[in-house]
Amino acid sequence: MFRTVQARQQAGARLLNEACDMLDRFCVFPSNAQRDAVALWILSTHARDNDQMMVWNAHGILGLLASTPNAGKSTALTVVAHLAYGDDPTLEMNPSPRGMMQAINEEHTPLFIDNLDTWWKRSAASPDAKAIILAYKYGTRKRILNAKHNLYEATAISAVDANLRNNPDMADVLSRMIRVQMRQKRPDQHVDTWDGRIHDIDARQLRLAMTAWGKYEADDLAMAYPDTPDGLDKDGRAVEIWTPLLATGNSAGPVWAARAVTACKALALSDAEAMDDTPVLSATDTLLAALAEVLDPREDQVSSRDLIERLQHGTYRWKAGIPLKKAAMELSKQLKTACMLQDLPPVGPVPYWDAERGSVQGYNYADLQPLLPALVDMDELLEQDDLAFDPAELPL
Repeated sequence: MFRTVQARQQAGARLLNEACDMLDRFCVFPSNAQRDAVALWILSTHARDNDQMMVWNAHGILGLLASTPNAGKSTALTVVAHLAYGDDPTLEMNPSPRGMMQAINEEHTPLFIDNLDTWWKRSAASPDAKAIILAYKYGTRKRILNAKHNLYEATAISAVDANLRNNPDMADVLSRMIRVQMRQKRPDQHVDTWDGRIHDIDARQLRLAMTAWGKYEADDLAMAYPDTPDGLDKDGRAVEIWTPLLATGNSAGPVWAARAVTACKALALSDAEAMDDTPVLSATDTLLAALAEVLDPREDQVSSRDLIERLQHGTYRWKAGIPLKKAAMELSKQLKTACMLQDLPPVGPVPYWDAERGSVQGYNYADLQPLLPALVDMDELLEQDDLAFDPAELPL
């Protein structure tokens, strides 16, 4: 198929470039490094042996995350699903263990789960489904599900990142995840709307070309041990989940080898120099992200403890590091001041019944919504952004 090593590298580079073009056509990424990581993940799923099994000992979960509404995470997952390995890509909102095992055992199709955070929250009775997502190494799923073969598949998810960080059950998922932060497009940015009737054909042609390349490269990729960037824990999980992407970049020539390292630095090491000069979030985006992480439209109330944890660990990191009791007093004080300034009735914690924890103290979202912007230091945000910003324009 490819007569020389150079021809193989050129073919791999061309496929990755075309994947980037398609991703840019429908999605907005904070940086080229994050988009490149998605393209590398997609191509790495096509490295298969003769039994259509992935050649990797471990493969990271691709997490398409967002802090703000309408950030394009589901669209990005749709594009990824149509480019990654498999003949019949489907996005699942509430996957069953049987359906997931069928995709792995019979169809050899990666798992694509939209809104993982909401599904995980309501599926406490599905330990097998959770085990399938978490078991990313050869053999683990065999032990859990008593399968006849060592089976596992690549997994890509979309989710609200704050919901993942605020859920202790998600710690293992996050540790196995290549996290890509989506964001809303600016008014001057344009992306096409994905229409399966039109765009499935283009995606399928590229996907089949990737499958042919991955089958040809499978043996070499299975034996690849790429160098990892300085600073990455050589014995840690990050090396395991990034090896497929780095090896795929190396197989596509020196340019993509360098881009793979840059993506690894940007995502795994949070290397600011590896990112684009453009900030990931503007001041407006940052405030909206902070509010979106705190306000959950699926619930009417939030406990004081949960509210403070979300504020402290979210994008804005309100009073991060302050003990819970002291933060609760500061929150009450700031909300009281905000009520006075806006001539609103006083707002404080009220008791309500929580199905899991019983009687707790908390707040009504309707009362909090107009007050939360007062918790954000606007002067600090404006120092990060040259754009004019009017808090009155917030959609609250």
